[in-house]
Amino acid sequence: MSLLNRKSMRRSLSPFGLLAFLSVVPLVHAAVDAPAGIDNQTNGFESQTQFDLDRGQFEKRDEIADGLGPIYNAQSCSECHQSPASGSVSQITEQRAGSFDGTTFTPHPGGSLINDRGIQPGLHEMVSASDNVRTLRASLNVLGDGFVEAIPDSEFTRIQNSQPSGMKGTPVGSVRP
Repeated sequence: MSLLNRKSMRRSLSPFGLLAFLSVVPLVHAAVDAPAGIDNQTNGFESQTQFDLDRGQFEKRDEIADGLGPIYNAQSCSECHQSPASGSVSQITEQRAGSFDGTTFTPHPGGSLINDRGIQPGLHEMVSASDNVRTLRASLNVLGDGFVEAIPDSEFTRIQNSQPSGMKGTPVGSVRP
């Protein structure tokens, strides 16, 4: 499709049609603004200085002297949460494993996460023959989590209390009476 045809199509599509169109056309060919939150600017709940310090910690690579190891998957948070910006989703996957006997799931010894790197050659985890459950997972996007953290716990309790008795959710981290 020529650039002229793409420009004409973008002008004629509704906002939802544009989103559908952009989902099948590589973004290198689409002239759109960057989505909010991918500009390395604070969301307003903290100062830009604090945001930059937090991002620096998120992107800091741990070394053996920092306590890295003996096994690991990445040396910084941003190695897994980085596409298209620090804090976003991942283009790589982590492996999880365990066993299921038809009733109970038992994580791989040491936890379901299989760490594929180690501080010494050959030192990493392997899926065992008894692990009959295996999956690959991509890291979740953490951009916007600060907005959730800014909501007071009392609001989640208020929402829970307003839900029908048979459908009440339980806020994570809350203690049931």
